[in-house]
Amino acid sequence: MEKGKLKKASLYCLLLVLFALYIWIRVENGQFIREPRTGFGDTNDYFEIASFSIFSSSFWLSVKPPVFPLFLKFLGENAKTITTFQLWFSMLSWGLLAYVVASSLRNDILKPLAFLFVLAFSLSEEIIMWDYLILSDSIALSLMALFFAVSLWALLKWNAISASLLIFLAIMLAFVRDTYAYVLLMIAGALIVVFFLSNFKKPFLYIGITFFLIFLASTTLASTSYHWYTPLLNTIGMRVLPNPEYLAYFESRGMPVNDTLMERSGKPHHADSAAIAVDERLEAFRSWVRENGEREYKRFLWFYKVDTLQNVFNDREVIFYPDLKYYTASRFRPIFRNSRLDELLYPNRFGFLLFLFANLSAGLFSAVAYYEEKVTWILPLTLILLSYPQAVLIWNADSSDMARHALYHNVMLRLGVWILALFVFDFVVEKTSHKVQLLKKLKI
Repeated sequence: MEKGKLKKASLYCLLLVLFALYIWIRVENGQFIREPRTGFGDTNDYFEIASFSIFSSSFWLSVKPPVFPLFLKFLGENAKTITTFQLWFSMLSWGLLAYVVASSLRNDILKPLAFLFVLAFSLSEEIIMWDYLILSDSIALSLMALFFAVSLWALLKWNAISASLLIFLAIMLAFVRDTYAYVLLMIAGALIVVFFLSNFKKPFLYIGITFFLIFLASTTLASTSYHWYTPLLNTIGMRVLPNPEYLAYFESRGMPVNDTLMERSGKPHHADSAAIAVDERLEAFRSWVRENGEREYKRFLWFYKVDTLQNVFNDREVIFYPDLKYYTASRFRPIFRNSRLDELLYPNRFGFLLFLFANLSAGLFSAVAYYEEKVTWILPLTLILLSYPQAVLIWNADSSDMARHALYHNVMLRLGVWILALFVFDFVVEKTSHKVQLLKKLKI
């Protein structure tokens, strides 16, 4: 066997061993779970949607996006079956992302380290905890990892297969969580910018336009299905009613206000047996929300655009380093018991400072990527630079359960930081090696 082929075969064997060890760690960790958690309101909604025929409008025009109910349709109602699938889907998705990241590096020594590092990142508590809950989060995170893996593959090797897979996964993302559609819109905008600045033009234009069309389809479905209705009731109750200025704005736009509605001030939708959604005395209010709420709330966000962009920093802890332990299943154990190691892989303690430092660094490295024509750097740079727009979106979209909703842009930010660090380190090693070889040739 040639030396090059032997080296490549050895690398593949090492990656397989590392992946097998990774699988063993995650499966063994799952043995401690007493039973999956199913006691969430969203869980019942998803099972109800899954009970409808996929050929009926009730399935597609329900209160939740259709992808997770589609998974439940084929998996059934057995919680153990669902969580087992979620676990294996997560392992395979993150394994593929780890492999593509490793393959994109030039230095052979860094490849297994990068593979190991991405897998270790996916062992963080904030990622593995969702596998044992019957919610959309585990599937959504796994689809996200797959989407990033295929995105990087498309940047490395653009062809019909990579493009088709990328579009398919983008569709799955947009219809598993509504906020993902806005992420695709943001990515589309970034790709259009790159289209005008890069020689790698046509693929960016095609994908940017496609992502925009997927966004339109997803938001149209969400609007038609009233996905925004409950979040808006949360926001009105918790943010509008307690603020006299905001209340006056909506009252001037025709929103009926009475003493019964003011009793909901400071309370989420589900408070007092969801009184804001069922109290007969609030029927005129709910009718106004259904007919005008979505449009008027968008106008409100634009009218108070400074608040829209800045209020996110009033909840820095929830938005940039949320505590999600409340969601863990019975007897859940984090894989990393060493707090320093866990903090290294998934920094939380100084989450806001990480956000600031990462965005500043990404801005600087964007110039390096442009000058050096590092196309693959687009992925981590995009993950980092979109963290603030996503944070603004999450804060303004729903005032309830913000910690869980903030999970996604925090995972993207930290993943982007580490992938960018790997790419930069690989670039520095490559440049250093080239200079050393040049000096040897010149015999200096």
